[in-house]
Amino acid sequence: SPSTTSQTNKATSASIITIDTPPDQLKSTTKEGKSVTYDFNQTGKYKVRLTIKDNSGEFSNKDFFVSVMRITAYKQIALTIISILLALIIILKYITGTKNLKDNHSHTQHES
Repeated sequence: SPSTTSQTNKATSASIITIDTPPDQLKSTTKEGKSVTYDFNQTGKYKVRLTIKDNSGEFSNKDFFVSVMRITAYKQIALTIISILLALIIILKYITGTKNLKDNHSHTQHES
């Protein structure tokens, strides 16, 4: 699973987390407990509502958005870019080394 959200509040009787499913966000999942965890199965932008209730029934809501991404794709892109850059460095070193050898060879021929 791409990501996990966890919220714990020991001073309250319950934490409730509600996650709306993209793209239509018509479906939602609600979990309740002193410690709440949710695994996102798909990438996307999720609206998350966290509700904290205390023992007297008072509660507070907080809405926020979570963007879930697959990091492995970004790692593969980064490794590809690094590999290309290293190959370019090696090629440039080879070209400059070859040029220096030619320059040194032409200088020694002129001196003879």
